[in-house]
Amino acid sequence: MNLLRGLVDLVYPPSGCPLCSIPTPGLCRLCSLDISWSAGDRCARCSRPLVAAGSRGRDRPVLRSPALCRDCLLTPSSLGLARSLGVYRGRLRHAVHRLKYRRETYLARPLGERLGRAVAARQFLPWLDGRGFGLVPGRGFEVVVPVPAHPARLRRRGFNPAALLACHVARVLEAPHRPLALTRIRSTPPQAGLTRGRRLANLAGAFQANPDDVGGRRVLLVDDVLTTGATAAGCAAALRKAGAFQVHVAVLAVRGRTAGTGRPPVAFRHSPGHA
Repeated sequence: MNLLRGLVDLVYPPSGCPLCSIPTPGLCRLCSLDISWSAGDRCARCSRPLVAAGSRGRDRPVLRSPALCRDCLLTPSSLGLARSLGVYRGRLRHAVHRLKYRRETYLARPLGERLGRAVAARQFLPWLDGRGFGLVPGRGFEVVVPVPAHPARLRRRGFNPAALLACHVARVLEAPHRPLALTRIRSTPPQAGLTRGRRLANLAGAFQANPDDVGGRRVLLVDDVLTTGATAAGCAAALRKAGAFQVHVAVLAVRGRTAGTGRPPVAFRHSPGHA
């Protein structure tokens, strides 16, 4: 029944704002603002909000930028840069939850289009403040690839939220959408409760990419939520192994706040021309 409802909603989406149902075409102004890019200090690599350890166990905002969060500073990966609309909370969290768990698949279009416009506006902006992708002007993303769903979860849910989002992101960017370019070839234990390092090890070799789809291209990997970045890093490793020139990721939301170094990312070597 839920799957049937999702298919009906995808073909005949409810009228009004898809997030709050106010009678207006598309997203209403309030919802649109609430899921737009949020300000604040961000990790230059993963775009998660940064805090620095303060006195008496309290956190304070990182004031110096650019900076890396502790995870990105200590854990190298094949992933280039990760960018998001905002933090996984409020209306953005509610919208993602409705898409993934309530099967309100019609939400993929407004959310995917909003993410696509954010990517389009930031393709050629500098990467240092955790906002831009730092691509060379005139050489934007050449292919859009969704993070593949676990086969068991795909059978249970009936659709891959990342693939639905990626379809609309690709349309906005006017880039090819390749939903089958990346596949999961190995079943992995649950990620819950694992450290970031163990998550990365858990997903090593779990994905395979098609060189015909991504070889020599600048790839945008699309997902709904970034938690530790381990899944995205595993996907990026497979894409780079298949010959992708660059691999960056765009997600609707990032989880949580993370401690930062509060200093320029000396150990992080990234330039607009290299992932």
